[in-house]
Amino acid sequence: TGHRKHGPDISTQQGVELNEYFASLVRASPSFELVTTPSLALSVFRLTLPPSVSSELEGKDETTVRTAQNDLNRAFHTRISAHSDKIFLTQTMLNDTFCVRFAVGAQRTRKAHVDAAWELVQENAREATEEWLQQRTKV
Repeated sequence: TGHRKHGPDISTQQGVELNEYFASLVRASPSFELVTTPSLALSVFRLTLPPSVSSELEGKDETTVRTAQNDLNRAFHTRISAHSDKIFLTQTMLNDTFCVRFAVGAQRTRKAHVDAAWELVQENAREATEEWLQQRTKV
């Protein structure tokens, strides 16, 4: 007779824990925000607008602000997709909001891998934000 497992296996639990760790890094950063509550091994997040742009858009309609946020996050996703073969982030739209998805899926993923991914996310976010701000001032 076979043995039946009850509850999540070790690798699933590890993925959930590593994703919660990633989500904690996002929460602690003033440059990012979670768009949804982390679900198992998936976090949905986005870059926040730089303070200079946030203050410039203060009092503007929601569509104008969302368009700027979406443009910045598209630039971020495009940049990290083109410049890094070490991380693969997917994209989605939730309620007209462009979001980036991070998933912990490989059994061999460890905390050090999540730390390295977070470094890549931050580095590419900084560079994408600088490029986006330069493009914005040219328009």
